[in-house]
Amino acid sequence: VKEIIVINNTNTEIDTKNNPKVIQIVEGENKYVVPAWNKGYLQSSSDILCFANDDIDFDIDVFEFISNNLTKDMGMVGMDEYHGNGVWEDEPGCDRSRSEERRGKRFPMKLKEVVTDRKPGFACIWFIHKENYMRIPQDMKIFFNDDILYYYQIYKGRKNYALMNFDIVGKVGQTTIKP
Repeated sequence: VKEIIVINNTNTEIDTKNNPKVIQIVEGENKYVVPAWNKGYLQSSSDILCFANDDIDFDIDVFEFISNNLTKDMGMVGMDEYHGNGVWEDEPGCDRSRSEERRGKRFPMKLKEVVTDRKPGFACIWFIHKENYMRIPQDMKIFFNDDILYYYQIYKGRKNYALMNFDIVGKVGQTTIKP
């Protein structure tokens, strides 16, 4: 991880003194998702970008996996039907009854080509090569931003992928409100 850019949509700074990789941009008010994503994209000096919700806990080994597997000819890499628990390849539909059994275990991460529309939770954490990001119109604010990027990749002839065997926990859709 070269840098961590935090677009802080509040007027309260977080303590970043212990990590020189953290670049914090305090907006002073909620500018919403799209302006934050666009600003993070513009500020980043890395070739591979990660956009992550602030209310998830995940296996940080994903950064090495993505670094070794994401190429310029690929579109977005997101979650495969993420509902707040891990994303496991042998549990279509995200069987919550087995999430505790899987939590903390090391299964080899894999990428699966998304051949239909993306499933719920795809953009809770997602990755893209910087050259493939398209700035989203600022007036969109919250809704359909990931749809635009997802379908833009297909339009450009790039395939999108779902990350499988990924240990992640969070609450999906907890902070979404209309501006």
